[in-house]
Amino acid sequence: MADKRYYWLKLPADFFTKPSTLMLMSLGDDKLNIYMQMLTMAINTDCKLMYTVNTPYTVETLSMLLKRSKECVKSTIDALIELELLEVLKDGAFYLAELPDMIGSKSASAERQRKSRQERDKGVTVCDSECDSSVTSCDKGVTSCDKNAQCHIENRDIEKENRDRDRDLKDIYCRAGTTADVEPEVKAESKTKGEVRLAKPRKANTAKADSEAAEVIEHLNAKTGSNYRTNSKATVSIIRARLNDGFRLDDCKRVIDTKAEQWLNNPEMSKYLRPETLFRPSHFEGYLNECRGKPKIRGDSTAISDEAAFLRSISEEIQRQMNEPVENPVTDEMLDALGIK
Repeated sequence: MADKRYYWLKLPADFFTKPSTLMLMSLGDDKLNIYMQMLTMAINTDCKLMYTVNTPYTVETLSMLLKRSKECVKSTIDALIELELLEVLKDGAFYLAELPDMIGSKSASAERQRKSRQERDKGVTVCDSECDSSVTSCDKGVTSCDKNAQCHIENRDIEKENRDRDRDLKDIYCRAGTTADVEPEVKAESKTKGEVRLAKPRKANTAKADSEAAEVIEHLNAKTGSNYRTNSKATVSIIRARLNDGFRLDDCKRVIDTKAEQWLNNPEMSKYLRPETLFRPSHFEGYLNECRGKPKIRGDSTAISDEAAFLRSISEEIQRQMNEPVENPVTDEMLDALGIK
């Protein structure tokens, strides 16, 4: 079963002081509130306001959900479009341009581990035999024994998590057959309060990522005959997000080539040859694995057919017989009988 993820909204320090937010606030505080609600609604729907996977929210449905008048919601959407904070996609969905850089997430297993460490830390008791004899009550504060015991537990947990991580990476290397092109995506960054914080994947250079995203869009247009704009924030941001995840330009092109070959001549599937489907986080890696096929493990022998194996065995047998010494079956008696001297 897939590990459930929890998402949250990360606001930059200058969110309430940057020009776009101040302009929006100048039109009324209710518009900023509506915008904030929209951001939270689109966190786990690829930054789009969607009722279902294929059904976008309309002004009417947003009005009912946000308990605002249609006029208020409509004027807020118009203001967000004017400030380039919102874009209307071809399917009518509202796309929030700032949201991709404001989403944070954590897996359910990571949250369970954090809570487990907290509960374990609360259960640390005072060791009377090692504590200072002058300390007679736990109510007087945390003793040196508490600190030593807790540090011991924290160090033990950190070492165990490091060993587990190293073992997982080693397994990945073994399955890949080499360590030359395998780079761990996360590294231990610091050790604080018994937790191992993982470094976030390093984001690609913005200018380079935008340039590569434009190249991917042009490749998609050439392959499918579509006309996506290379300066569309909605299209560029979803491709840039995959590049920031560590995928490469060639990976994006390979996914386009593969899905175009599969879907382009299929009337039911050709409509999905679009950036929001091809580069959706939940789809992209699966599409890329289709391109790569089954990985070849070092040491595997090439599979051969039964006929090829049979022919090879005959060839080996003939070669063996040719190399063996042959005894002369002709005797002198046989020569005399034939009149050959």
